[in-house]
Amino acid sequence: MVALVDPLHMLVAEFFSEDGWKLDKLKEWIPDWVLPLIHDTHIYPEQEDRMVWLRSSIGEFSLKGAWNSIHQRRESSQVDRMVWNGVTPLKFSFFVWRLVRDILLLEMTLKRVGIPVVSRCLCCGQHEELWRHLFITGPVVVQCSSSPGGGEVRHIRTVVPLSVLWCLWKARNNARFEGMRLDDPRVIKMVDQLLGQLSTTGVLLATHLRGDTDDPWAELVPRPIRQLFSVAVSWKRPQPPLFKLNTNASVSQGRATGGGILRDSSGRVVFAFYKEFGDTKVLTAEGLALLQGLQFCQERQVQGLLVEVDSQVLVHLIQSGTVSKWPLCNMLRRIRHLLASLASSCSHIFQEANSSADLMANLRWGTDFFCTSHQQLPSTVRASILLDAREFLSV
Repeated sequence: MVALVDPLHMLVAEFFSEDGWKLDKLKEWIPDWVLPLIHDTHIYPEQEDRMVWLRSSIGEFSLKGAWNSIHQRRESSQVDRMVWNGVTPLKFSFFVWRLVRDILLLEMTLKRVGIPVVSRCLCCGQHEELWRHLFITGPVVVQCSSSPGGGEVRHIRTVVPLSVLWCLWKARNNARFEGMRLDDPRVIKMVDQLLGQLSTTGVLLATHLRGDTDDPWAELVPRPIRQLFSVAVSWKRPQPPLFKLNTNASVSQGRATGGGILRDSSGRVVFAFYKEFGDTKVLTAEGLALLQGLQFCQERQVQGLLVEVDSQVLVHLIQSGTVSKWPLCNMLRRIRHLLASLASSCSHIFQEANSSADLMANLRWGTDFFCTSHQQLPSTVRASILLDAREFLSV
């Protein structure tokens, strides 16, 4: 990056101060197009350095992540996606995978590799045992294939044809080695039993029959009972002498914004803020809004703080201690550090009870804003804060 034959040994600390990056000094050493990337990277000198694996969603090294980073995966075909669908047992998928590649140990396959065999199809007794005849055009498979295939990968229209092929293979082996009769009633019975087992074990679900609820096999699948209920929620005032910080974020047309409100035990506004974050993802914007609110609390030395956000994913990441991916990991570490220093806890709140912070995040003023009085806020925000102070219920 540094345009020198023998670059000097320099530390990141030489380009960073209490006010942030020293852009003037950075310009002396790196190209201009790199400056925005460095400027948008937030570092916190008081925290210890930690290795983060970029190829992992949780920031930790894994052999799988290393392999995927150097291995170019080809796009799977529609046939492969239907064969390896995640619903039918793996032995079915392995069998069909061998079938479509013509490597099943059928009589004509053995004959092709030089093994002398007198081939005769067991389903009709008139043709040689070719895989196309046995599994596609033969009289038994034709009688068993009244249900059309196709549709979604994880669907009954994919599961049934694969099950028919597997049961036909088993019936063929029973006929070949145990002298049993190979006919369509026997295969259909085996398919019915197999689908019943998949349903009983919870593998075949109602979602796999979407659009085909009149299918005869639909009766085998248990129908989940959906229970809808309403819950009355409201913003709750913190117990004295605690404070409560609520934050939220919004992303619209590639523009991320955030806002938050700190209130005391009576619901009175201590401060409120609105901030622009530029082009970033929703989860990152939620974290930046929370981080901004915690930094304001640290500047005012707020102690006994309760934090509420309506992003359950963000709360989980904070509480779990997961490293997470870059650059989210850096922000999460800073949030955890501030929560600990402020003797604070972070919990999830329903969006309906977080309406005041949501209104702050959606102001769309185009410039950052901070105030310490509710009189400086828009009327819609003031009305929501007043309802919150009275713990007005929302459904």
